[in-house]
Amino acid sequence: MGKLYILDTGAFLSTWTQKQIDAEFISTPSVYDELKNRTSRNRADTLISLDKLSLISGNPQVIKKVRDAASEFGDRVVLSDTDIELIAVALIYNQERESVMLVSTDLAVLNTAASLSIKIIDPKKRMRKTILWIYRCEACGRTEHRPPANLECPVCGTIMHRKSKASSKVRK
Repeated sequence: MGKLYILDTGAFLSTWTQKQIDAEFISTPSVYDELKNRTSRNRADTLISLDKLSLISGNPQVIKKVRDAASEFGDRVVLSDTDIELIAVALIYNQERESVMLVSTDLAVLNTAASLSIKIIDPKKRMRKTILWIYRCEACGRTEHRPPANLECPVCGTIMHRKSKASSKVRK
């Protein structure tokens, strides 16, 4: 089996997929639905017609696992349901095959995937470190590891902000 790439919307917005010879691609129906411009939709449709792209939905149990992990790493508030499902699909295939990589231009998607030991590719090459986030109240200084309800500080009610607690280089 060749390389398997799990594709986010950003991979279709560029010519990245056209440069991958003998590759297999997977995405989700919700990512496909995000492809609004004609060029990116045509790229996806061409890959589907060539049997190089499959659209697969995520498993609810794995989606819950990814959602919990995203909360733990501090990315949950910025990830959409589409992002969570895509990472869940990547996690499933990552356990079944060796050469699986998630391709995205979304740094929160890449951060959560890398934190789950999924190999990642950032076509724009902006992802250099994985980050563990905390939430901090600017008014009273309270910190939380998970985002509180409505991002409000449980002590004083001020909106909490996401801050980097720790970072580490992305493994290649």
